[in-house]
Amino acid sequence: MKRLTRPAATCAALLASLLTAACGDKEEQTPPPPVPAAPPAPSPEDLYRTAKESLNAAEDDESRSKAAELLTRAADAGSSEAMYDLVELLNETDPARALEYLEKASAAGHPRACLLQGMRCFRAGDAAAAARFFEKAADRNSPDAAYNLGLMLLAGQGVGKDETRGFELLRRAAEAGQKEARLQLAACYRSGRGTAADPARAETLYTELAEEGNTEAMVALGKMLSGDAALGWKAKAAAAGHVPSMCEAADLYLTRGDYAAAQPLLQEAARRNNAAACAKLGLLALHGLGMDKDEALGCRCLQQAAQAGDPEAQYNLGVCLEEGKGTQPNLKTAREWYTRAAEQGLPAACGAAARCCAEGIGGPQDADAALNWLRKGADAGDPACLFAYGRSLAEGRGTAKDLEQGRSLIRRAAEAGWQPAREYPAADTP
Repeated sequence: MKRLTRPAATCAALLASLLTAACGDKEEQTPPPPVPAAPPAPSPEDLYRTAKESLNAAEDDESRSKAAELLTRAADAGSSEAMYDLVELLNETDPARALEYLEKASAAGHPRACLLQGMRCFRAGDAAAAARFFEKAADRNSPDAAYNLGLMLLAGQGVGKDETRGFELLRRAAEAGQKEARLQLAACYRSGRGTAADPARAETLYTELAEEGNTEAMVALGKMLSGDAALGWKAKAAAAGHVPSMCEAADLYLTRGDYAAAQPLLQEAARRNNAAACAKLGLLALHGLGMDKDEALGCRCLQQAAQAGDPEAQYNLGVCLEEGKGTQPNLKTAREWYTRAAEQGLPAACGAAARCCAEGIGGPQDADAALNWLRKGADAGDPACLFAYGRSLAEGRGTAKDLEQGRSLIRRAAEAGWQPAREYPAADTP
């Protein structure tokens, strides 16, 4: 038999009909699209980054409020950085919430939060808790916490005293750039605290800090050095406004007889209400040393210092009032100032108070009070009082006679250079 053939178009039509028959009348089905996967939840770090960007870009209260909301979301998601930023953001407006986030941030180990908690505890008087927080922050490379903990270990405050570890923490903090730690480290090298004493290393550290403008380092160099080097650093500290250094530099100038250099330093310290400087400036004005002589100005300076409690000024003001220098004479007030200075133990004032009591200057005579002031002045080593009290004992004047003790006191006065004691005929054999 011959094989039957059909045109290609007929075959295609036949195939289509067969497929239709097989599938019936159903419409052609399209498979459903795949369900997209849910995006991953943002990490606490991502939330914090977004919140920080928003906060930095905030220009008004509304935008700052939105940024705060984002920070809160990040903090609640576990970002310790967000917790700490909320502490700073809420500190003035909502202290209670700020404290809540501070506690959360420190519990999470945030170094600045731990440092702040440590400082809060220290101010509250809980040094042990402060040390624990500083330890936690120091372990997370906080130089300030290492510095604070180092000081506490050196002093044994809130922790067991451990000078070696305290020194090491200070060294660590100093290497991280903590300036106060460098200063304390220099002090450790100077005194050998927690490490071997190394004055040269201490001087190097102090010098580096002083050249950076650190006044405390200048003061330290002024104390540990001598001569012109010490004076130079004291003068620099004085120029930086350190009042005690003004006085110390002035004293060094005074010992050299350079009154003109001392005068402006004393004047500035006196302007800042330093009583000792005011007293010394008064003497310069009284005698015209390094400045024009002005007894009235000198007396005013002495009065200001005397009223502030300076015993030297009280004594010298008494002299001015007794002799009428720069003021009208007033023996009663002079005696009062001598007595106030003597009560503070100033030897020369003891002698002056004794003289007033013995001679009835500015008040009634009082032999017992005079003897008591002489004894107090002698105990302090004043040559005039040694001689006068020794003579009273040797001769039995106003007190029981004690030849041996009297002779000893007169001899001491003579050795101190008191001329009347040297000339006294009974100095050797009363």
